[in-house]
Amino acid sequence: VSISEDGDGFKMAWSDDDEIAVYTRINKTKYAYNPDTQVFTKAGQNTGAALEDYYYAVYPYVAASQNINAGKITLDMPSAQKYAEKSFGLGANTMVAICPKPTEASSEPMVLEFRNVAGYLRLNLYGDNVTVKSIELKGNNDEPLAGQANTTVTADAAPELTWVTGRTSILLNCGDGVKIGSTAEDATEFWFVVPPTVFEEGFNIRVTDANGMVMKQSLDKKFEISRNTVETMEPLKVEFANADSDLILDVQFNED
Repeated sequence: VSISEDGDGFKMAWSDDDEIAVYTRINKTKYAYNPDTQVFTKAGQNTGAALEDYYYAVYPYVAASQNINAGKITLDMPSAQKYAEKSFGLGANTMVAICPKPTEASSEPMVLEFRNVAGYLRLNLYGDNVTVKSIELKGNNDEPLAGQANTTVTADAAPELTWVTGRTSILLNCGDGVKIGSTAEDATEFWFVVPPTVFEEGFNIRVTDANGMVMKQSLDKKFEISRNTVETMEPLKVEFANADSDLILDVQFNED
């Protein structure tokens, strides 16, 4: 899944190599997206006891075991995410879907409408000849940001998370490095997919460049990221000699 922005706001689209897990029975089946046909193709066999009332789905598909029980799915919110240009990385944006189990006589197709589990933090960084290798996001009060969670999946309500085993940071891996813009006007976007979180004492980011230099910046006040919203930071200059100034955040988009 990738995200793009136009005059009407943010829109999502399926990407090459996207895979989803579909539960018509207790054990999930993998479906892979074909960008040429814009169709998900089944790759495996769904086994185990049949589900009674609803079918469920999760993006992204993961090979590790996931439990489904009474409208809840146990899944893993990733602590390692990959950089993508003006978007979040492949597999970072967890989504869930549900649809009523069709009757045997029904000829209607199964429609799965995916809902986002998390929200988003968009950083805008610029600097003089800086190549970013990674960025770590962490709450100043060690709020859980990743790990195993139970997620409610119902037809008439947004999904909600309850942590089972939480991890307190998210690391955005920028691969070989991303050279950022040199001015505030051409700042480079970096996206984090963040579970709904109230940072009671703010949060901090650690920017590491291609030479191993680290800059830490901190927001030292309460800040909230809600499900299905994008919080956008005003352009921040990366300067490794000055690591104590606060982030200035400006919410640019807040629409379900």
